[in-house]
Amino acid sequence: MDPVPGPTADPESDSPEEQDALDSAHARLRAKSLALMFAVGTLLLLLSLFTLSPEDPSRTTTAAAGGAVMTALLFAGGRRIPGWALQLFLACGTVLIEWVIYGTGENASTYTVFYFWIAIYAFQFFTTLQAVGQVAFVFLSYGIILGLFDDPTSPSGLRWALTTTALVVAGAMIGVLKDSNAKLVAEVTEAARSDALTGLLNRRGFDERFAVEHARARRHGERLSLLIGDLDRFKELNDAWGHQEGDEVLRVVGETIARTARESDAAARIGGEEFAILLPDTDEQGAYLAAERLRAAVQAACASLPNELTISVGVATFPQHGREGDSLMRAADAAVYMAKQLGRDRTVLFDPETASALAAIHRKKRPDHERQLATALRLAEALDIRDAGTAAHSQTVARYAEGTARALGFSPDRCERMRWAGIVHDVGKIGVDDAILLKPGALTSEEEAEMRKHPEIGARILAGSELSDISSWVVAHHERPDGQGYPLGLSREQIPLEAQILAVADAYEAMTNERPYRPAMSVVAAQNELIRGVGRQFESSVVHAFLSVVAPDEWSQGPVARGEVVAA
Repeated sequence: MDPVPGPTADPESDSPEEQDALDSAHARLRAKSLALMFAVGTLLLLLSLFTLSPEDPSRTTTAAAGGAVMTALLFAGGRRIPGWALQLFLACGTVLIEWVIYGTGENASTYTVFYFWIAIYAFQFFTTLQAVGQVAFVFLSYGIILGLFDDPTSPSGLRWALTTTALVVAGAMIGVLKDSNAKLVAEVTEAARSDALTGLLNRRGFDERFAVEHARARRHGERLSLLIGDLDRFKELNDAWGHQEGDEVLRVVGETIARTARESDAAARIGGEEFAILLPDTDEQGAYLAAERLRAAVQAACASLPNELTISVGVATFPQHGREGDSLMRAADAAVYMAKQLGRDRTVLFDPETASALAAIHRKKRPDHERQLATALRLAEALDIRDAGTAAHSQTVARYAEGTARALGFSPDRCERMRWAGIVHDVGKIGVDDAILLKPGALTSEEEAEMRKHPEIGARILAGSELSDISSWVVAHHERPDGQGYPLGLSREQIPLEAQILAVADAYEAMTNERPYRPAMSVVAAQNELIRGVGRQFESSVVHAFLSVVAPDEWSQGPVARGEVVAA
């Protein structure tokens, strides 16, 4: 059978390489220990030839020779000797002892001390069942040998009973000590992987579990999500209330995380006030919901504590946010950074474009723009979580709007704000019921009226977030030059030029992408629709600039370039 793992072997926490190294070291130790036992036994047998004067020295000599052979084989084989062979070697040792006892006559009891070596080795290095088998073999063989003696001064039954009882006691003691040591090693190992303050995994334990779960996800093609949470303004709490109060908060947060996590999850404290949770077989949407539950639970648990502490959570998922463990950690860290920049006490799902944009603005050291950008990204993310299709739409509209603004000669700062307007132009849809927003077919008149409220909802949100100029563009991006738009029924010069840019970019992106209720148009058909809408639905100069961006070759030879597009 295979070698029995050592007491510190833990397949869940040790890598395959580490486990192989542990097994190899344990196999070497077992073979070396047995070889030394045979070597010492051989020397003692040779010594007994001169001190005990056995009746049949040839038996002792033969046993010593057998012990020497066993010693050589064990030293030569080392860790390559399988577990079943070691059991056979130990059984051969019992046979050699019986051989010596049978040839020593009245001095037989002197050699029973070797039985204790057998019992000690068996209970130390074999499983309990295997050790019991070795001791049972000793009982049987010793009983047979004693039955061959006729010693009225020392009844065989009594000698057998005394010897076997002593062996049982010795074996039991060794077994108890072995179990006690194994538990102690397990406790020490667990302590080395656990955070003493919160009871969660520490950084070492988390890294080991992360490696195991990441390897499993790669092997089985599963999703693996990572949440990293960082307590908000924790340093302020420590400074104001002291580290003892800070430790109490950390304990509360640790208990909350442990209570919120599933059995299959792995929760850890990986830094001072930083926590991490691994969610096996969980996609980004499921991870986001889990992070929101955690955030709400921490907020509730800390509501009565000083500073009413909150937590910001970043979410990243394998493989789309990182195929390697390090890249997944970096993505989750970046999401936490975004959560902090976007106002704290929130969950952010990693998005590389948003992360780079936020970092770029932050490097400019312009607090006013950073606050405005933070608001825009926060709202865009709300749409991202609710409807992935809306998020892709908004990002595309943002690129179209920025390009059109540049073609119209806008300043760089104004082009940049045009881009943010494109990101958040549909943010008011967060106030529209899911049944309407995600409906696969045509809307009823009541549902259409509800949907038409989203420009006003978005404008109110933005007006309260230091984005009043963008608010005025968003509220008017469904208005039309002919006055047939909504929600205000504005016409021509009443509609901001930026709103008319959004209208063209929004319409073109919607037409060229598939929707649940209709297929996508070709780009040529969509461009023709824009041209036909000039004067009624779209402003001529905006269509002219837009087509110069999305179709520069066709535009240079088309009706807009020739001046054939006029108001309807």
